[in-house]
Amino acid sequence: MGCDTDTGMSLRRSLLPLAACFAALAATPAAAQDMPFDAYMQLVIAKARAEGVSESTIQRMTWDLTPNPRVIELDRSQPGSSSSPGYPPLRPYLARHVDAARINGGRAVYNETARLHGQIRQDYGVPAEIIIAIWGHETNYGSYRGNFDLARSLATLAWEGRRRALFEGEFIALLKVADKGYSRDRLV
Repeated sequence: MGCDTDTGMSLRRSLLPLAACFAALAATPAAAQDMPFDAYMQLVIAKARAEGVSESTIQRMTWDLTPNPRVIELDRSQPGSSSSPGYPPLRPYLARHVDAARINGGRAVYNETARLHGQIRQDYGVPAEIIIAIWGHETNYGSYRGNFDLARSLATLAWEGRRRALFEGEFIALLKVADKGYSRDRLV
């Protein structure tokens, strides 16, 4: 009986590294190659239906979706992405992205939105200064909206798979926004 226990323990010790490998693979986001884009989108559409998105919105927002390779390329080149590990040094980043016009624009927006700051912090748990700084950097305080179809971009990033859960959730949230009557051409 002692031999059986030793054999069982030895077998378990031998299988632990193999089990750990399988667990790591299961936790790794699926790559785009795991299924065709259209098949993946059918799974996401089913989730959106289950979350109450109307059939008319699903049709309107997804009928012609195809992956956008440029979105994947841009996403992979972001600081801290898997192709560029870590964050860039802060000082050169600030010198490149923060200038007097951005600071002055931020001050103006901060003053214009002062009555909303308490509600922003309460609703999102984030200080208004942080949201305004991100808004200023990403859109120049709303003056730049971008020109990528948001539905196509989010569907592409979800399908690509590195951050599938994040972008799949964002895509379904977009469908819920569109369900309120927003047209796809405004969602860029």
